[in-house]
Amino acid sequence: MKTILNLVSTILVSVIICLPYSYAQYERYTQWALPEGAKARFGKGKLWEKPAYSPDGTRLALTSSIGVWLIDVGAGEEVAFLVGHTEAVLSVAYSPDGETLATGSRDTTVRLWDATTGNHKATLIGHTEAVLSVAYSPDGETLATGSRDTTVRLWDAITGNHKATLDEHSKEVINIVYSPNGETLTTGSSDYTVLLWDVSTEEHEATLSGYIRGIIGVAYSPDGETLATRAIYQGVRLWDVSTKKRKTTIPESSGGVWSLAYSPDGETLAIGNRNGTVRLWDAATGKSEVMLTGHTGRIIDVVYSPDGKTLATISNDGTSRLWDTDTKKARAILTGYYSGAVWSLAYSPDGQTLAIGVENGTIHLWDATTGRHETILIGHAALISVAYSPDGTMLITGDDEGMVRLWDASAAVYQATLAGHTDPVISVAYSPDGTTFATGSLDGMVRLWDTSTALYKTIFAGHTDPVISIVYSPDGKTLATGSRDGAVHLWDASTGQHQVTLEADAVSLMYSPDGKTLATGSRDGAVHLWDAAIGKPGVMPTGHTDPVISVVYSPDGKTLATGSKDGAVRLWDAATGKPGVILTGHTDPVISVVYSPDGKTLATGSIDGYVILWDLTQATKASQKLGDESNGDHRRESLEIVK
Repeated sequence: MKTILNLVSTILVSVIICLPYSYAQYERYTQWALPEGAKARFGKGKLWEKPAYSPDGTRLALTSSIGVWLIDVGAGEEVAFLVGHTEAVLSVAYSPDGETLATGSRDTTVRLWDATTGNHKATLIGHTEAVLSVAYSPDGETLATGSRDTTVRLWDAITGNHKATLDEHSKEVINIVYSPNGETLTTGSSDYTVLLWDVSTEEHEATLSGYIRGIIGVAYSPDGETLATRAIYQGVRLWDVSTKKRKTTIPESSGGVWSLAYSPDGETLAIGNRNGTVRLWDAATGKSEVMLTGHTGRIIDVVYSPDGKTLATISNDGTSRLWDTDTKKARAILTGYYSGAVWSLAYSPDGQTLAIGVENGTIHLWDATTGRHETILIGHAALISVAYSPDGTMLITGDDEGMVRLWDASAAVYQATLAGHTDPVISVAYSPDGTTFATGSLDGMVRLWDTSTALYKTIFAGHTDPVISIVYSPDGKTLATGSRDGAVHLWDASTGQHQVTLEADAVSLMYSPDGKTLATGSRDGAVHLWDAAIGKPGVMPTGHTDPVISVVYSPDGKTLATGSKDGAVRLWDAATGKPGVILTGHTDPVISVVYSPDGKTLATGSIDGYVILWDLTQATKASQKLGDESNGDHRRESLEIVK
């Protein structure tokens, strides 16, 4: 068994499996480059900065928390997905000849890909922290990479050999850009400075200073005579490259400047703002000309196509827009990128719908059988918890402002807002008979609400710290609550009378289907199985290296699934605590784990901003297959673009 677990744990997100015919009904992109044992992916991850156009302008590469999405600019849709990094991809660049794509990641590596086939060509290792920026020299011979480790590394772009390290910044290097003539390398850092380096000598030749915040944007005008730099809340400064003197400053727009890009003809400077607008400025006069509106969240980045006919904008509203620069209208909107963590998951009782609660306050409803995105429920500021009523007619959600909302699940219509909690509502749960629902909050209180009147019935007060997990026993007679105070309380669900206290530093709770066992996930990475009647500790499965944030029983009660801050999902024998399959695919902590009602599928949600649907039959077979392979490294990488 240890051999099997060790082998399974080596599976990377980059594994591509041959998908059974039965999955053909799913949307195409939901099945690209899946980890072993998965049958679909809902959501495309969180978008990051530094998108890149291919030199011919036909492709746009978008960086995300799970990989790189390649967009067909003409069609305005995703056509490929590259995975291989074990953590979020933070930066991307095409080589000048368009043959190679370079990606920098939070996993500290730089990967080089064949831009045509998607084959992984090389991995550059040397940085000790996240790679925040990558840039090719105009002649294509050198690749420069900037990192959170404060250094800039120069690599031979052909061989991948390390050439030099530039280390005069005192904080992370956020931006790297070459001058159009290739003679100067410019780097922007959190140390409030922009450094200019002589490419031929690799010597630091000038410093642009005067900022009181980190430099988050650097761009050269196409003629190389002007350098634009940006820092949060300090506007955009335009510098004369020859004299290194500031020429002018474009003031802050509403909400602050967050991104900038020159048009290829040098006549326009596009500036993305925190309020979701993009302003186009006359680069010569510094006057605002046009404002593009449509995004509902901060503009993360902007980039022009090489021919200047399209402007791509990336926003934390979870979309990317492609704007026609002549008409100033969006001709394509790319959606499905979650702009925050997936905090909560809930299957409808019939298993037909999966509700996904996202950090930005939206609830996404997906058809769980076809993999089609159905609708989005909007109203919360920031969502944390989601639960279906037992009959599937209602959906209850809690947010970080202490508000609880009720929704008609079939019509996807908002019905009511319940106020009372003074802090975020972390956990919500319906009683098995559907007449009552409970809400747990960071205010330390547990409130019981009457489903028919939407009025609260009583308050359970006993915890001395935030309540982070609540669950009803299957018979509805007991409510278990877990808190940061290190205790789990069992209450009489009808009277509110305290029954038992378990000394468990529990992050998550779940009753077994027969109600005899209460499973608690702990901060130390262990899972404790308690006799629910007398509160006596029993089996304690261990294996996670970080807090167990989510724990759930399979419908038949035979298996326990756990999600952890360590990013892994583990399956355990519920009776013995014996470890089984490890599902590896998320790049960040797994926050929510839920079984489909038929027990055949496990859905997992993560801070990385997407949901994986695991085919438990396929996952088990994959584990057994790896267990039979006793020699070699059994990791497989995505060596081709899935088209």
